[in-house]
Amino acid sequence: MLTILTALPWEASAFSRRLRRPRRVELGDGWATWGERKGAGVWVVVSGPGMERAAATGAALTSLDPPASRLLAVGVAGGMRAGLAPGTVVLAEAFQRQGRGGQRVGERLQPDKDLAALGVEALDRARVPWTRGESLTVAAPLRRAEEKRDRGSRSQASVVQMEDYLWAEAAGELGLPFTSLRAVLDPVEADLPSAVESWDWRGPSVSEVARSLLRGPSLALALPRLAWRRRAARRAIDAVLEALVDTPRQGAHA
Repeated sequence: MLTILTALPWEASAFSRRLRRPRRVELGDGWATWGERKGAGVWVVVSGPGMERAAATGAALTSLDPPASRLLAVGVAGGMRAGLAPGTVVLAEAFQRQGRGGQRVGERLQPDKDLAALGVEALDRARVPWTRGESLTVAAPLRRAEEKRDRGSRSQASVVQMEDYLWAEAAGELGLPFTSLRAVLDPVEADLPSAVESWDWRGPSVSEVARSLLRGPSLALALPRLAWRRRAARRAIDAVLEALVDTPRQGAHA
């Protein structure tokens, strides 16, 4: 059973809404939704952001019924090299992890070749801009452009996020194939507003946003730019997931 791993609810929400006969189960701090799309049975898992939630979700995957057989991480990430515009999808060539100080943690992990090949088919069918590159997992968001440049220079990774390495480790422990498709949200030269870190990851309330705007009026200029980038990334993710269930090798119950 193909199992799509996401950190945030909105990353694959459009695809999830199109699932037939959906069934939701609680999973750690998040949840998992099973359903059918174009004859394929699919799990869509929402873990919540960060290493701890990703690790907890990875450990809970054995409770899914029907069981997971292939794990695909999708979602947004920060760009770490020039030329990666919002909405560009990066197919992982390897997974790295860094600690808070930027030091390397653990070994470089490899994606499953067959699942990566399926990802290439879906990317080509989706007709979205895409490339290959290494994916770096960190403990906290890299909001500032100089942080992304520095960590990117050290790691030579293309994108940064907070979950992939933990899911790759879980896949290895479970003996399941794994790879990752990450859509760029913020390019390497762009900063992310600090306020978004304090918002509820399930969806910020109007009062949360209003308080942030009162504390930092400049956020009123940053939010429209962030919203545009988010739409570009979300459209790319949705197109790839639709292409994935249309790919002949996906199979009806693989």
